[in-house]
Amino acid sequence: MSTGWMVWWKNPCAIWYNVYKITAPRLLDADHDGVAEEYGLCSQPHLDSNQMMDQTSPPPGQTSYYVVTGGNLLGEGSMGYASNGLPRPNVAPCP
Repeated sequence: MSTGWMVWWKNPCAIWYNVYKITAPRLLDADHDGVAEEYGLCSQPHLDSNQMMDQTSPPPGQTSYYVVTGGNLLGEGSMGYASNGLPRPNVAPCP
């Protein structure tokens, strides 16, 4: 098991952050529209800091990716945009 410390830029509008984690084989674009069908499952919900420790490792031969969203009283922000400019879907929002 490995340990990874992650830090990201603070968003001045964010009160909390959600971290989503996905392993590379699940990062698929089955319909070839330039946007993956999902960008991870909720790994760390409602963090009040812009950093976290992940003490898990991906299976051998795989890698993990992370997407961090910010939130405030208006709700959770987006997962950003794919390289083609289309929004990344959040199919499994953090609770």
